[in-house]
Amino acid sequence: MTKTVRVTIRRTYNWIDKDPVVDECMALVKKRKLQGNYGRLGLLTGMSPSTFANWDKGGTKRPQHASVRCLVEALGASYEINDSAADMFDLDKETKSAKAWWAKNKPPKKKAKKKSAKKSRSNVTKLAA
Repeated sequence: MTKTVRVTIRRTYNWIDKDPVVDECMALVKKRKLQGNYGRLGLLTGMSPSTFANWDKGGTKRPQHASVRCLVEALGASYEINDSAADMFDLDKETKSAKAWWAKNKPPKKKAKKKSAKKSRSNVTKLAA
């Protein structure tokens, strides 16, 4: 039996193996000299130590945003959205670029599922209720 793999391609944030934020977080952990000390990371964040072991050893491909932010702030780093390039943002230009990208990378349409010819069981539900 063949296993189906779903690949999501995004225009502005692509990754193949795992989300790059995992590597960034583990680099911060290493900088704080806590690499491999999952118990202490768990204590600092209130999260499970196995979470960080999975991040470090490659088990986690896509961590939750709240977990990432929790770790970053627990290690004393700033976690904020930087809007310094706002002056250079051109909505019309970006919209045109996005339309061109989607035209080139548009995922194939899914085939519509055929409705099965099963009989309605609504009367059974009414009797059981």
